[in-house]
Amino acid sequence: MSAPMTTTAMTTSAPSGRRGSAMLAPITWLRVVGAFAVLVFHAYQHSAYTGMTDWTGGAFWHRALVLMAAGGVDAFFVVTMFLSARAVVRGALGEGPVASGRTLLRKRAVTLLPVYVVAVLVVWALSNPRLPGHWADLVLHLTFTQVYSDDYIFWTLGPAWFIAVSMHFYLLLAVIGGPLQRWCRRMGSRAARVRALLAVAGALAAVSWAYKLVMHFGLERPVDSWSTWFGPLSRLDLMALGLVLAVLAVLRPALPRWAVVASFVTAGVLLVGTGLTFPENTPDWWPHGTMGLAAFLYLLPSVTDRRVRTADGVAAVVTPGGRVPGSWAGGIALLSYGVYIWQEPVLRVLDAYGFLPPDSSDWAFPVTTVLMLVATLAVAWLSYHLLEVPGRAWAAWSERSAPTPSAPAVPVHEPALAGTAAR
Repeated sequence: MSAPMTTTAMTTSAPSGRRGSAMLAPITWLRVVGAFAVLVFHAYQHSAYTGMTDWTGGAFWHRALVLMAAGGVDAFFVVTMFLSARAVVRGALGEGPVASGRTLLRKRAVTLLPVYVVAVLVVWALSNPRLPGHWADLVLHLTFTQVYSDDYIFWTLGPAWFIAVSMHFYLLLAVIGGPLQRWCRRMGSRAARVRALLAVAGALAAVSWAYKLVMHFGLERPVDSWSTWFGPLSRLDLMALGLVLAVLAVLRPALPRWAVVASFVTAGVLLVGTGLTFPENTPDWWPHGTMGLAAFLYLLPSVTDRRVRTADGVAAVVTPGGRVPGSWAGGIALLSYGVYIWQEPVLRVLDAYGFLPPDSSDWAFPVTTVLMLVATLAVAWLSYHLLEVPGRAWAAWSERSAPTPSAPAVPVHEPALAGTAAR
């Protein structure tokens, strides 16, 4: 457990490794819970979506499972954009080199694309045993454009829509990241740079909400207009939340204890309130925004944690997120991407070879969940070591081989922002 904070000690910069561990601890738990939530929901969906009796009898558990899966995906959007946007924020504030769009895309591509492409090709080949097969569907998935089609968005590999939308966000960040950083660095004060970054995040959120309001109230798009409610514009507000979280992670404003408590309580209220008030079989124009905001509020205290140097010289971590997660959680978090992308193919294989109990069985849901969990973790482990690890190694090698980036601009000397830790 973290050492208690000494209020009289001066804030200092903790070693980067400790800072990363403390900041990533709640993110690790969120990734684990999110990956398992989506898996459990798919097991439930397969075991009679509307007919569960003994294990999910009643509307409450049905809504809870649906909310759990949707909230897990929304949390993944916020987390992935937060992790990607930090380099852009540091460059914009003059606390690091300007992050090029090519570098940003390469770091994401080497980890996402190998698994994505292999998964899509494997599932497509199994679904199209005779050539030429459904080539239009394959092309859409390989170009991440299935999210613009109501027919094919979930066709070959259902979870792939999340990766396709994320790739749109990475591309947008790569396009605007360089000009945004250079624009901010020309500003005369750190406060002006922060305002510019928050203004960009606000504009992204405004575009997303304007789109959803027009689609729902103006054009009255139905609930099964999947490309409308699962496309990039409908999730752009989650990208904005990730950008704001990245700004706050760099600034690390001091949160009083009441604000930390309020952040966690509000996150819980948003989750429960969304589950209780959102009517089923209606367009998803607002619940994903509130669940993304809940994930933002849950992560806020940890990414803004303060550090002090105690009397014995040990850098103390002050984070409401609790302990740094154990090795098992950290290991599963590394597999979370593989768990997410491979769970549906694993489910289909288990079903095709008769390993799953019939839907009419009272034990269909729990047995399906356990079998899916074990098999998916095994496949995700193989996928991580065979596809993701080589990609990460290549990215690290190419980064070492690249020319040394220019030194960051000298930060503007000015009083610290109100409520912000002195740098």
